[in-house]
Amino acid sequence: MAKLVRRQVGFSGTRSVTGPFTWGQRQIWRDIQLMPDAAFYNVSQVLLTAEGLQLDDVLDQLTALLGRHESLRTLFGADDAGDLRQRVLAKGEVEVEVLLADSDTDHDIVGLFEEEERRLVGVAFDNAVEVPFRALIGVLDGMPRVLILCVSHLAADLLSVRILVDELSAALTALIAGRRPPEVPTSRQPIDQAEWERSAEGIRRMDKALHYWAGQLSTVPPS
Repeated sequence: MAKLVRRQVGFSGTRSVTGPFTWGQRQIWRDIQLMPDAAFYNVSQVLLTAEGLQLDDVLDQLTALLGRHESLRTLFGADDAGDLRQRVLAKGEVEVEVLLADSDTDHDIVGLFEEEERRLVGVAFDNAVEVPFRALIGVLDGMPRVLILCVSHLAADLLSVRILVDELSAALTALIAGRRPPEVPTSRQPIDQAEWERSAEGIRRMDKALHYWAGQLSTVPPS
């Protein structure tokens, strides 16, 4: 019979920093406040892993992923003045669930993992105190075969989560082949994007975008 256990995964980054939300995060925050169930804004993806990995291989790559992407270790909320702020954690831990299944006793393996994905995604994040990242590793007959990621939409959209899965897939495939995981190019972090949006150039582009969409919407008949 399948058994669920939990492992603590530490993470560390290069900085601890606080800053404003991005424009997109502000909109998602507003939408979450209006939804009766904030779990609607959880984003999930599933990665099927090939044979040849150990559980610690997957846990190590989750540690690297959290260290590389600041949004996955960021807390979101309003400060005492009511301003929306995000705080990147330089270090900490996240709990990763591990589902141990046995093909001799667990006959509906696919259904079992699908049920676990629904459970993982069905609980809203408490973004003020909880990092916006969850993971479950499905271990079948002693070997990790499924990795489920769940991320708050405040931290990543569906396309971004697919990029995370691609990074993990490339790293794990390299490990199976006896190679080092490939280097991942650095990119602008969300908190840096938020600061850019408040710059003169960012404000100019926002005004231009608003002007464009105001013109487009003015041609649409009122409903």
